[in-house]
Amino acid sequence: MSRLQTKNMGLIDRVVRGLIGVTLLFMTSVFGGILFAFALGGGLAVLATAVLGYDPFYEVLGISTHFDQDTDTPTGSM
Repeated sequence: MSRLQTKNMGLIDRVVRGLIGVTLLFMTSVFGGILFAFALGGGLAVLATAVLGYDPFYEVLGISTHFDQDTDTPTGSM
């Protein structure tokens, strides 16, 4: 499996990130200037990690919240 196919985020993590990403994208209608850019970039980045189920920072830190369906244990170390 390639690195991007290996999921390291669990369902709860993905749902929370999705909600945060959508909230940041909605906040772009309120903010202007540099805050708009941060809200837009942050919202898109958080949504992308939620959709893919993969966070590169988790891999660097050796964290995984993704559980194996058969054994109910994390697929990586925590």
